[in-house]
Amino acid sequence: MAKNLSLLKGMLVQNLKSLNKSVPLPSTAAAVHPVGNPDLFQILNRVVSDASLCTAKAMPIAGGCVIQSTTLQRNLDGSYVVAEALAFVPNTRIDPDINGGKKLVAER
Repeated sequence: MAKNLSLLKGMLVQNLKSLNKSVPLPSTAAAVHPVGNPDLFQILNRVVSDASLCTAKAMPIAGGCVIQSTTLQRNLDGSYVVAEALAFVPNTRIDPDINGGKKLVAER
C-alpha cells in the first residue's frame, strides 16, 4: 500500500508540474486505461510543499463550472492521506488572471 501511495504522490507531483497536461502512466500502471479527455479540468491554483499538495481545478459546463479540490498530505508516520471534493458553482466562467494563470469569475 505504501508503494501505491508513493506512486500516487509521484503522479500528482508530476501532474502539478505539468499544469494542465496528461501525465504518462508509469510502467507499473500498465493495467490502467484512461477513457475520455483527462485534461478537461483547468488548474486554478496549486500549492506544493514537502508535506502536502493542494490543487483547485475547474471545468466549464453549461450554467457554470465544476470545481475539484484535491489535497494530498503526508502524516507524521510517513503515510499519506488524500482528500477530494467536487462542487458546482453556478453562473461562473474561467478567465485568465494577471499572473498568467486562470481564475473563476462570476458571469454578468
